[in-house]
Amino acid sequence: MIVDYGNGAQSWVWVPFEGDSITMTEMLRLSDLDLIMVDSGTWGNAVCKIETTGCDPVACRKLCQTKSSDPFWRLMWLDGETWRMTSTGVDATRVEDGEVVALSWSAETPELPIVSVNDVASKVNADTTSQADATVTRTFGDLPGQDQRNDSWIPIVGSVGVVLLTAGVLIFRGRRKTRLIA
Repeated sequence: MIVDYGNGAQSWVWVPFEGDSITMTEMLRLSDLDLIMVDSGTWGNAVCKIETTGCDPVACRKLCQTKSSDPFWRLMWLDGETWRMTSTGVDATRVEDGEVVALSWSAETPELPIVSVNDVASKVNADTTSQADATVTRTFGDLPGQDQRNDSWIPIVGSVGVVLLTAGVLIFRGRRKTRLIA
């Protein structure tokens, strides 16, 4: 499975499962992705948010896409050399063993790579032996809205703390010796 966040970042996910097929909902729940879905009644589950991209549940229930230029989670499947949007939701879409599917946050038809299930396994370094049943996810690029952590200040603060502690100990010892002499 490929998740395209609409800003160039993508998560590639290897989801092993038993049997010939599973629903897209089951595949998403087996993935390591942070996921928000809501029950949209007769339409089944709607994908609201994956990782940091999408709508909160309240907006999602009201359809956060208010005009045609608004992005939404497009469910795509690879048909030979062409990506096609499904006409069913995640509950009704079945993913066959060996099939590649994608979710893309986009208002327009996304540009997705033409890949095989073996390409996905290779890109995420998945163990594809018959005994391997671990989901593997790798994200390439920065997710939209993700805090870009800059931890370079931690060693500096730590070093300053050590210097101040050492100076405090030396001053305390110096004052203590001065009092003993007097």
